[in-house]
Amino acid sequence: MGSPEKPLDVEMGDMSDETHKLNPDVKVENGLKEEEKSEETRFTGLKKEELLEISNQPKWVRARWVLFILFWLAWIGMLVAAILIVVNAPRCKPEPKPEWYQDTVVYEVDAKKYAGGFAGMNDRLEYIKELSAKTVLLTAATDPVDQKAIVDNSDKLAPLVENIHGKGMKVMVDLVVSTMSTANNYFTSSLSSCTASNPGNLCDFFIWSTTNTSTLDTTESWVYNPTRNQYYKATSADSSQAFINYDSTQAKKYLNDLVAKWFERQFDGVQLRDFKDVKSTTPARSLLDNVWTNSFANQNTSKALFAYSSLAGASLLSTNSSAPNTSPNPVLVNSEVSMLLGNAGAGKRIQSAIETWRQASSNIGSYTASPLGQQLAAARQSQYAAGLNILTVALPGVPVIRSGDEAGLTDEVFNWTSKGTPNQATNLLSFMKEMTVRKVEGIQSMHSMRFDTRNNDTTFRFLPTGSDDVLAFFRQWDTKPAILVVSNMSPNNATVNVMSDQGLKDKDGKAIESGKIVVSSYETEKVKPGKLLELKELMMTSGSTIVFAEN
Repeated sequence: MGSPEKPLDVEMGDMSDETHKLNPDVKVENGLKEEEKSEETRFTGLKKEELLEISNQPKWVRARWVLFILFWLAWIGMLVAAILIVVNAPRCKPEPKPEWYQDTVVYEVDAKKYAGGFAGMNDRLEYIKELSAKTVLLTAATDPVDQKAIVDNSDKLAPLVENIHGKGMKVMVDLVVSTMSTANNYFTSSLSSCTASNPGNLCDFFIWSTTNTSTLDTTESWVYNPTRNQYYKATSADSSQAFINYDSTQAKKYLNDLVAKWFERQFDGVQLRDFKDVKSTTPARSLLDNVWTNSFANQNTSKALFAYSSLAGASLLSTNSSAPNTSPNPVLVNSEVSMLLGNAGAGKRIQSAIETWRQASSNIGSYTASPLGQQLAAARQSQYAAGLNILTVALPGVPVIRSGDEAGLTDEVFNWTSKGTPNQATNLLSFMKEMTVRKVEGIQSMHSMRFDTRNNDTTFRFLPTGSDDVLAFFRQWDTKPAILVVSNMSPNNATVNVMSDQGLKDKDGKAIESGKIVVSSYETEKVKPGKLLELKELMMTSGSTIVFAEN
């Protein structure tokens, strides 16, 4: 019998035909397979004992030390290089940290027109949240006679305020402070004549005169009161609205008490209006600063003060303060841009108004497309509504969107669909959502649209267009992708060139070669994504606004 290591037929030097068929590649020579023969002559390397015997030879010792040293030198070198790269790499500039009311989109809303009152509005807050509006400004929330009182049931207002806060939003209230109803107790108390022995009463709370011959503007009138036998100054539109005299100490105290009353209701801020009609021999800015110092500066939590002026706000509320505009300050609301649309040369006139505003005040400003007391933008000038609202959001500062403007409505009264949107909404609603989500903090935020720090980190400049009708401006924060806005608020179509012969440059002088449309209020085949250079011949129809972003 064969051995266990070898089959009998191989050991005997014989291979049958059957075995050969199964192993055709195996040849037998002198009783050994060829593969076994090769295994006997193959080198198997040194054994452990042999390696240990030669490991201490000088040449191998030196080799190991050389490799050891080279390894650690390379490792340390790479570590040092990595540290140098990190140290010398351009640092990411930390984001500015403005106050919440300087970094928001404000949704201005009359609860009754929006959803039938405070209770109905409580069920419609998700619509505002989806618009990326972080602040709700309630208008017509105060009693017409007494601004300290609530127009609706206070039991319905408190849950609304709580729900707004629960959705991560802030809530403010609009207060008319230029006039007061003659039905108010303050007016009744003012009918007593001022005497030296009784200087603390409200006799000078309003503006009184023994004659009606003093010069008035078109918004004012003298109204006779038989009880006092004098004339009080009232609005020409409504004799029951008497102008408050803010030269009076009692009037200034009233204003501070009014603000404090609404803070007690857990409101995060107030808007005071209309400063165009505030009567005082001292500048309106002084009155505003007095309110800020007494009612806002010492609050434990950040509170917002918006000051609204329907006309020439920059000159009325200007300040030469050198404080950073992201420090706590009143926000000045400007509606002048919306007043200039529809006129020939609107681009040049809007540019001049914005430049005047920014030169007059270092504070963060605010723009609104539809001033309170007037029609919505769509109702006033339907062809400009979309472009004007997009422009308002794109401008530096805090946009105030009046309820209905975001959807292109002609009426503030909403008719809701089952999907929770107004059934009168136009495609402007989607445009506005595209804009507002980039204006506030979030993953889609565009730093160059969001921040206006008014220092070396911020670039804001107007660009020549070759047409007085068309406005163009460039915005960039730090080295973030820049934005370019082109708007035609005139009644004329215009073809413009918003790029110089050297092309469009960023804040560091680097050429911007490509961009994309973020939002366009009209369809255009001339401008396509990645074709920013085509802005050399850009057709801007009347009422249109286009926002570009650098790729």
